[in-house]
Amino acid sequence: MHSGKEEHLYEPIKKALASVFIHFLELKDDYYLENTSSGMFSDKLKGALDDSALHIIRVERFSPDLTGFIRKDNSIRIITVEVKREIKIKHIYKAKLYAEILDATYGLLISPKPIPEDIRRFIKHRSRVTSRYPSDPILILQFVESENRFFLDNELYLYPPEPFKSFLALSSTQKPKCFEMLKRFSDDASFPDKCSVCNYMLSCCK
Repeated sequence: MHSGKEEHLYEPIKKALASVFIHFLELKDDYYLENTSSGMFSDKLKGALDDSALHIIRVERFSPDLTGFIRKDNSIRIITVEVKREIKIKHIYKAKLYAEILDATYGLLISPKPIPEDIRRFIKHRSRVTSRYPSDPILILQFVESENRFFLDNELYLYPPEPFKSFLALSSTQKPKCFEMLKRFSDDASFPDKCSVCNYMLSCCK
C-alpha cells in the first residue's frame, strides 16, 4: 500500500499524461493509464503485461502508482509512473525497479517540485543512475498542476524520447542554447514553433 501524501496528484497527472500521449498517437492507436497504487490491476491492464511481470506483481505485492500502456505500430508499450512530493535518489531506483519488472518502455518519476540541486548534480555526473540500456532512461518530470504541464531538465536529458521530445516545455532557466540564438525572432511573425536544431516546442519557451 502506498502513502496517500501524493494521492491527490494522481488524477491531474493522469489527465496531463493523456494529453502528451494522445498527441503522439494516431486515431487507430490506443492509450490507457490507471491508478495501481493499491496493488490492484484491471483485467485490461493485465492483458497488456507478460506472464513474468504478472507473477512478480502477485508474489512480491508491489506496484507503481500509475500503470498503463500505449498500443502503437502493432506493439504494446508499457508505462510506469511513480509520483513523489520531492525527488530523492531512492525514488529514482524505485521507479527503475518498477520499469524493469514490468518491461516498461516509459518509466516516469514525477514530482510537483523541481529536482533538488544536490540530486540534480549527482545525476548529471552519474548518468547511469537513470539509464536503462537498451531501453529509454527513467524520465524525471516536474508537474505544474496550475499549467497542466510537465517540465524536463534538458541538461540531464539531451535526447528525450518521443512523445516527450517535442511536447515538453522547458523552464525559463532551462531553455536550449539554440533557443538563445533564435530569440531575436521572438517579436517576428516568422518565429518558428519548433527549434530546427533540437526540435523543442519553442512556443512554450517564449
